[in-house]
Amino acid sequence: MIIDTEPEASTAAQSSVARPTIRTATPDDVPALARLLLASMDTSLPDERLFPPPAVQTLCLEDAVSGEILGYAAVKTCNDTEKEDRESELDMLFVRAGMSGRGYGSMLVQAVQERWMGNAVCVRVFVRNTRAVQCYRRWGFVVVGEEEMEFGEGAERQIEEVFTMRWRPVQPT
Repeated sequence: MIIDTEPEASTAAQSSVARPTIRTATPDDVPALARLLLASMDTSLPDERLFPPPAVQTLCLEDAVSGEILGYAAVKTCNDTEKEDRESELDMLFVRAGMSGRGYGSMLVQAVQERWMGNAVCVRVFVRNTRAVQCYRRWGFVVVGEEEMEFGEGAERQIEEVFTMRWRPVQPT
């Protein structure tokens, strides 16, 4: 039990600390939100760390002239060297809206495969996202599972069919 022996000092200290406010996010907030997301990803389950740091490695597709980010891929890396069949997860792959059909997604998939050559890589993709499914198939991913995922609650609840696709590097014989 803590007994506050100096109530005036405590009250003064509390009133000098500004209470956080809630506001609508703006595009200027994206860098800070991205850092918060990446820092929070592995801490979403109490008393359990999903992946050892650095769990998420992100590759950016950058325009060679303007330096503008055109897309990115985030991979959760399996660092378990004792595990015989190491597998990493391609957690996110996005190309900027309006930039599809230019091979940018393929460039990112190829970069992931080159950098994670020692691991199998899996990805979960919505079945109805046929463009993404076709892209992954072109790069050697095969469907190894299908499941339903639920999003939202109440009236906002949605169910999506999701493929789990896996790519394994070709082992030299």
